[in-house]
Amino acid sequence: MLPLPDGIEPLDFMGGGCGLPTGFHAVERAGIALGDTVVIQGSGPVGLNAAIFAQLAGALRVFVLGAPKARLEAAKRLGAEDVLDLGEVPNSADRVAWVRGRTAGRGADVVIEASGNPAAVPEGLEMLRDAGRYVVVGQYTDAGDTTLNPHRHINRRHATILGCWGYEFTHLHRALQMMASHNARFRWRELITREYRLKDAGQALEDMERLAVVKSRPPAVASRVVSWRTKSNLSSPRFSRCHPERSEGSALVRSSDAMQLGAGSGRSKGSAVVTLDILRADPSSRRLPRLRMELSCIQEGRFLAALGMT
Repeated sequence: MLPLPDGIEPLDFMGGGCGLPTGFHAVERAGIALGDTVVIQGSGPVGLNAAIFAQLAGALRVFVLGAPKARLEAAKRLGAEDVLDLGEVPNSADRVAWVRGRTAGRGADVVIEASGNPAAVPEGLEMLRDAGRYVVVGQYTDAGDTTLNPHRHINRRHATILGCWGYEFTHLHRALQMMASHNARFRWRELITREYRLKDAGQALEDMERLAVVKSRPPAVASRVVSWRTKSNLSSPRFSRCHPERSEGSALVRSSDAMQLGAGSGRSKGSAVVTLDILRADPSSRRLPRLRMELSCIQEGRFLAALGMT
Protein backbone atom coordinates (compact mmCIF):
# COMPACT_ATOMS: atom_id res chain seq x y z
CA MET A 1 0.00 0.00 0.00
CA LEU A 2 1.09 3.54 -0.76
CA PRO A 3 -0.62 6.60 0.73
CA LEU A 4 -2.11 9.09 -1.68
CA PRO A 5 -0.57 12.52 -1.11
CA ASP A 6 -2.74 15.32 0.23
CA GLY A 7 -4.90 16.82 -2.48
CA ILE A 8 -4.88 13.69 -4.69
CA GLU A 9 -8.18 11.86 -4.98
CA PRO A 10 -8.68 8.30 -6.28
CA LEU A 11 -9.92 9.61 -9.64
CA ASP A 12 -6.72 11.59 -10.10
CA PHE A 13 -4.67 8.45 -9.54
CA MET A 14 -6.93 6.41 -11.83
CA GLY A 15 -6.35 8.99 -14.56
CA GLY A 16 -2.63 8.35 -14.26
CA GLY A 17 -2.88 4.60 -13.69
CA CYS A 18 0.09 2.36 -14.38
CA GLY A 19 1.11 4.74 -17.18
CA LEU A 20 2.03 7.30 -14.51
CA PRO A 21 5.04 5.49 -12.97
CA THR A 22 5.95 3.82 -16.28
CA GLY A 23 6.14 7.16 -18.10
CA PHE A 24 8.08 8.57 -15.15
CA HIS A 25 10.58 5.69 -15.39
CA ALA A 26 11.03 6.21 -19.14
CA VAL A 27 11.82 9.89 -18.67
CA GLU A 28 14.26 9.06 -15.88
CA ARG A 29 16.03 6.57 -18.15
CA ALA A 30 16.18 9.16 -20.93
CA GLY A 31 18.21 11.59 -18.83
CA ILE A 32 16.41 14.59 -20.33
CA ALA A 33 18.34 17.85 -20.01
CA LEU A 34 17.09 21.43 -19.82
CA GLY A 35 16.11 22.63 -23.27
CA ASP A 36 15.94 19.17 -24.90
CA THR A 37 13.62 18.35 -27.77
CA VAL A 38 11.72 15.13 -27.08
CA VAL A 39 9.66 12.97 -29.42
CA ILE A 40 7.13 10.50 -27.96
CA GLN A 41 6.06 7.60 -30.18
CA GLY A 42 2.66 6.58 -28.89
CA SER A 43 -0.21 8.60 -27.41
CA GLY A 44 -1.57 6.04 -24.96
CA PRO A 45 -1.38 6.41 -21.16
CA VAL A 46 2.38 5.70 -21.06
CA GLY A 47 3.13 8.11 -23.89
CA LEU A 48 0.95 10.86 -22.42
CA ASN A 49 2.56 10.53 -19.01
CA ALA A 50 6.00 10.51 -20.62
CA ALA A 51 5.06 13.78 -22.34
CA ILE A 52 4.11 15.27 -18.98
CA PHE A 53 7.26 14.18 -17.15
CA ALA A 54 9.50 15.16 -20.08
CA GLN A 55 8.31 18.74 -19.63
CA LEU A 56 8.79 18.59 -15.88
CA ALA A 57 12.31 17.23 -16.44
CA GLY A 58 13.19 20.31 -18.50
CA ALA A 59 12.29 19.49 -22.11
CA LEU A 60 11.67 22.68 -24.08
CA ARG A 61 9.79 21.02 -26.94
CA VAL A 62 7.71 17.81 -26.92
CA PHE A 63 6.20 16.19 -30.02
CA VAL A 64 3.79 13.26 -29.88
CA LEU A 65 3.05 10.78 -32.67
CA GLY A 66 0.02 8.53 -32.25
CA ALA A 67 -3.69 8.01 -32.74
CA PRO A 68 -6.63 8.47 -32.59
CA LYS A 69 -7.51 12.16 -32.46
CA ALA A 70 -8.89 12.08 -28.90
CA ARG A 71 -5.53 10.94 -27.53
CA LEU A 72 -3.66 13.49 -29.61
CA GLU A 73 -5.98 16.23 -28.36
CA ALA A 74 -5.13 15.10 -24.83
CA ALA A 75 -1.42 15.35 -25.71
CA LYS A 76 -1.93 18.94 -26.87
CA ARG A 77 -3.79 19.81 -23.68
CA LEU A 78 -0.93 18.34 -21.67
CA GLY A 79 1.60 20.58 -23.37
CA ALA A 80 2.82 18.90 -26.55
CA GLU A 81 3.98 21.51 -29.04
CA ASP A 82 2.66 19.53 -31.99
CA VAL A 83 1.16 16.11 -32.70
CA LEU A 84 1.09 13.78 -35.70
CA ASP A 85 -1.85 11.49 -36.45
CA LEU A 86 -0.51 8.14 -37.70
CA GLY A 87 -3.79 7.54 -39.52
CA GLU A 88 -3.23 10.65 -41.61
CA VAL A 89 0.48 10.00 -42.24
CA PRO A 90 0.80 6.24 -42.81
CA ASN A 91 4.25 6.35 -44.43
CA SER A 92 7.23 5.94 -42.10
CA ALA A 93 9.55 8.15 -44.17
CA ASP A 94 6.98 10.95 -44.05
CA ARG A 95 6.78 10.71 -40.27
CA VAL A 96 10.56 10.90 -39.97
CA ALA A 97 10.53 13.93 -42.29
CA TRP A 98 7.84 15.53 -40.07
CA VAL A 99 10.17 15.30 -37.05
CA ARG A 100 13.24 16.42 -39.02
CA GLY A 101 11.31 19.36 -40.41
CA ARG A 102 10.51 20.58 -36.89
CA THR A 103 14.09 20.23 -35.67
CA ALA A 104 15.91 22.01 -38.52
CA GLY A 105 16.92 18.63 -39.94
CA ARG A 106 18.84 17.75 -36.76
CA GLY A 107 16.51 15.26 -35.11
CA ALA A 108 15.34 14.99 -31.51
CA ASP A 109 17.65 14.88 -28.51
CA VAL A 110 15.49 12.13 -27.01
CA VAL A 111 12.96 9.76 -28.56
CA ILE A 112 10.77 7.61 -26.30
CA GLU A 113 9.05 4.61 -27.90
CA ALA A 114 5.75 4.05 -26.07
CA SER A 115 3.72 2.53 -28.91
CA GLY A 116 4.14 -1.20 -28.37
CA ASN A 117 4.80 -1.68 -32.09
CA PRO A 118 8.26 -3.20 -32.82
CA ALA A 119 8.35 -1.37 -36.18
CA ALA A 120 8.41 1.92 -34.26
CA VAL A 121 11.97 1.24 -33.04
CA PRO A 122 13.91 1.63 -36.33
CA GLU A 123 11.61 4.49 -37.28
CA GLY A 124 12.28 6.26 -33.99
CA LEU A 125 16.03 5.85 -34.38
CA GLU A 126 15.73 7.67 -37.72
CA MET A 127 14.17 10.58 -35.82
CA LEU A 128 17.07 10.79 -33.38
CA ARG A 129 19.91 13.30 -33.63
CA ASP A 130 23.56 12.24 -33.59
CA ALA A 131 24.52 11.14 -30.05
CA GLY A 132 20.86 11.19 -29.04
CA ARG A 133 19.16 8.88 -26.53
CA TYR A 134 16.45 6.37 -27.46
CA VAL A 135 14.30 4.76 -24.75
CA VAL A 136 12.23 1.64 -25.47
CA VAL A 137 9.39 1.45 -22.93
CA GLY A 138 6.50 0.27 -25.14
CA GLN A 139 7.75 -3.28 -25.72
CA TYR A 140 6.41 -4.60 -22.41
CA THR A 141 5.53 -7.95 -23.99
CA ASP A 142 7.01 -9.77 -26.98
CA ALA A 143 5.16 -8.29 -29.95
CA GLY A 144 7.54 -9.70 -32.54
CA ASP A 145 10.79 -8.90 -34.31
CA THR A 146 12.00 -5.88 -36.22
CA THR A 147 15.03 -5.12 -38.37
CA LEU A 148 17.75 -2.60 -37.52
CA ASN A 149 20.75 -1.47 -39.50
CA PRO A 150 23.51 -1.46 -36.85
CA HIS A 151 25.64 0.98 -38.82
CA ARG A 152 22.99 3.52 -39.82
CA HIS A 153 20.70 3.33 -36.80
CA ILE A 154 23.22 2.94 -33.97
CA ASN A 155 26.92 3.19 -34.69
CA ARG A 156 27.20 6.07 -37.18
CA ARG A 157 24.95 8.30 -35.11
CA HIS A 158 26.46 7.30 -31.74
CA ALA A 159 22.98 6.44 -30.50
CA THR A 160 22.38 5.41 -26.90
CA ILE A 161 19.57 2.84 -26.68
CA LEU A 162 18.00 2.25 -23.27
CA GLY A 163 15.51 -0.42 -22.28
CA CYS A 164 12.79 0.38 -19.74
CA TRP A 165 10.53 -2.41 -18.52
CA GLY A 166 7.65 -1.25 -16.32
CA TYR A 167 8.56 0.47 -13.07
CA GLU A 168 9.76 -0.07 -9.51
CA PHE A 169 8.26 1.13 -6.24
CA THR A 170 10.48 4.21 -6.23
CA HIS A 171 8.98 5.36 -9.54
CA LEU A 172 5.42 4.99 -8.24
CA HIS A 173 6.26 6.85 -5.04
CA ARG A 174 8.00 9.75 -6.76
CA ALA A 175 5.47 9.95 -9.60
CA LEU A 176 2.68 10.37 -7.03
CA GLN A 177 4.59 13.18 -5.36
CA MET A 178 4.97 14.88 -8.74
CA MET A 179 1.27 14.40 -9.42
CA ALA A 180 0.44 16.11 -6.13
CA SER A 181 2.62 19.10 -7.05
CA HIS A 182 1.41 19.49 -10.64
CA ASN A 183 -2.16 18.15 -10.70
CA ALA A 184 -3.66 21.62 -11.10
CA ARG A 185 -1.67 22.04 -14.31
CA PHE A 186 -2.12 18.63 -15.92
CA ARG A 187 -5.47 17.46 -14.43
CA TRP A 188 -4.85 13.73 -14.76
CA ARG A 189 -8.45 12.79 -14.01
CA GLU A 190 -9.54 14.36 -17.31
CA LEU A 191 -7.78 11.50 -19.10
CA ILE A 192 -10.68 9.29 -17.96
CA THR A 193 -13.07 9.46 -20.90
CA ARG A 194 -15.64 6.78 -20.11
CA GLU A 195 -17.13 4.83 -17.19
CA TYR A 196 -17.91 1.09 -17.22
CA ARG A 197 -19.73 -1.16 -14.79
CA LEU A 198 -17.88 -4.29 -13.71
CA LYS A 199 -20.17 -6.47 -15.82
CA ASP A 200 -18.95 -4.50 -18.86
CA ALA A 201 -15.26 -5.08 -18.13
CA GLY A 202 -14.87 -7.08 -21.33
CA GLN A 203 -16.24 -4.18 -23.33
CA ALA A 204 -13.86 -1.80 -21.53
CA LEU A 205 -10.89 -3.95 -22.52
CA GLU A 206 -12.10 -4.13 -26.12
CA ASP A 207 -12.51 -0.35 -26.24
CA MET A 208 -9.00 0.14 -24.88
CA GLU A 209 -7.60 -2.29 -27.45
CA ARG A 210 -9.19 -0.39 -30.33
CA LEU A 211 -8.14 2.95 -28.80
CA ALA A 212 -11.74 4.13 -28.36
CA VAL A 213 -10.96 5.63 -24.94
CA VAL A 214 -7.93 7.21 -23.31
CA LYS A 215 -8.59 5.81 -19.82
CA SER A 216 -11.64 4.08 -18.33
CA ARG A 217 -13.06 3.85 -14.82
CA PRO A 218 -15.89 2.17 -12.92
CA PRO A 219 -18.96 4.34 -12.28
CA ALA A 220 -18.63 6.71 -9.35
CA VAL A 221 -22.27 6.39 -8.36
CA ALA A 222 -22.00 2.86 -7.00
CA SER A 223 -22.40 2.79 -3.21
CA ARG A 224 -21.70 0.24 -0.52
CA VAL A 225 -22.69 -0.24 3.09
CA VAL A 226 -19.46 -0.95 4.91
CA SER A 227 -19.26 -2.19 8.47
CA TRP A 228 -15.96 -2.40 10.28
CA ARG A 229 -14.21 -3.57 13.39
CA THR A 230 -10.69 -2.54 14.35
CA LYS A 231 -8.32 -3.76 16.97
CA SER A 232 -5.15 -1.74 17.17
CA ASN A 233 -3.48 1.31 18.68
CA LEU A 234 -4.62 3.29 15.65
CA SER A 235 -7.89 5.18 15.39
CA SER A 236 -10.81 3.63 13.56
CA PRO A 237 -11.24 3.79 9.77
CA ARG A 238 -12.66 7.00 8.38
CA PHE A 239 -14.14 7.63 4.97
CA SER A 240 -13.85 10.74 2.87
CA ARG A 241 -17.61 11.40 3.03
CA CYS A 242 -18.32 9.75 6.40
CA HIS A 243 -16.17 10.15 9.46
CA PRO A 244 -17.10 7.59 12.12
CA GLU A 245 -14.90 7.74 15.19
CA ARG A 246 -16.05 4.51 16.82
CA SER A 247 -14.05 1.30 16.77
CA GLU A 248 -16.91 -0.41 14.99
CA GLY A 249 -20.01 0.61 13.07
CA SER A 250 -21.21 1.09 9.50
CA ALA A 251 -21.38 3.76 6.84
CA LEU A 252 -22.63 4.26 3.29
CA VAL A 253 -19.70 5.04 1.00
CA ARG A 254 -19.20 5.48 -2.71
CA SER A 255 -16.90 3.22 -4.71
CA SER A 256 -14.56 6.15 -5.35
CA ASP A 257 -14.07 6.87 -1.63
CA ALA A 258 -10.69 6.31 -0.07
CA MET A 259 -10.41 4.59 3.29
CA GLN A 260 -8.27 6.44 5.79
CA LEU A 261 -6.42 5.09 8.77
CA GLY A 262 -5.52 7.86 11.16
CA ALA A 263 -2.73 7.46 13.66
CA GLY A 264 -3.40 10.63 15.64
CA SER A 265 0.00 12.23 15.46
CA GLY A 266 1.88 12.03 12.19
CA ARG A 267 4.74 10.51 14.17
CA SER A 268 2.65 7.69 15.61
CA LYS A 269 3.20 4.21 14.33
CA GLY A 270 1.58 0.90 15.05
CA SER A 271 -0.10 -2.14 13.60
CA ALA A 272 -3.73 -2.67 12.76
CA VAL A 273 -6.03 -5.46 11.71
CA VAL A 274 -9.05 -4.04 9.92
CA THR A 275 -11.99 -6.27 8.96
CA LEU A 276 -14.51 -4.88 6.49
CA ASP A 277 -17.87 -6.48 5.78
CA ILE A 278 -19.00 -5.07 2.44
CA LEU A 279 -22.63 -5.10 1.34
CA ARG A 280 -24.28 -3.85 -1.80
CA ALA A 281 -26.38 -0.69 -1.54
CA ASP A 282 -29.42 -2.77 -2.49
CA PRO A 283 -30.65 -4.34 0.80
CA SER A 284 -31.88 -7.42 -1.07
CA SER A 285 -28.41 -8.28 -2.37
CA ARG A 286 -26.18 -10.77 -0.64
CA ARG A 287 -23.19 -9.89 1.51
CA LEU A 288 -19.89 -9.76 -0.30
CA PRO A 289 -16.87 -11.68 1.02
CA ARG A 290 -15.22 -10.26 4.10
CA LEU A 291 -12.04 -8.33 3.50
CA ARG A 292 -9.26 -8.53 6.06
CA MET A 293 -6.31 -6.18 5.86
CA GLU A 294 -3.28 -6.31 8.10
CA LEU A 295 -1.37 -3.06 8.15
CA SER A 296 1.80 -2.44 10.10
CA CYS A 297 4.03 0.57 10.77
CA ILE A 298 1.52 2.98 9.32
CA GLN A 299 1.88 6.70 9.61
CA GLU A 300 -1.17 8.87 9.27
CA GLY A 301 -2.24 8.88 5.65
CA ARG A 302 -4.83 7.83 3.11
CA PHE A 303 -5.04 4.34 1.71
CA LEU A 304 -7.25 3.04 -1.06
CA ALA A 305 -9.61 0.31 0.12
CA ALA A 306 -10.82 -2.45 -2.19
CA LEU A 307 -14.52 -1.75 -1.72
CA GLY A 308 -15.72 -3.65 -4.77
CA MET A 309 -17.34 -1.97 -7.75
CA THR A 310 -19.97 -4.35 -9.09
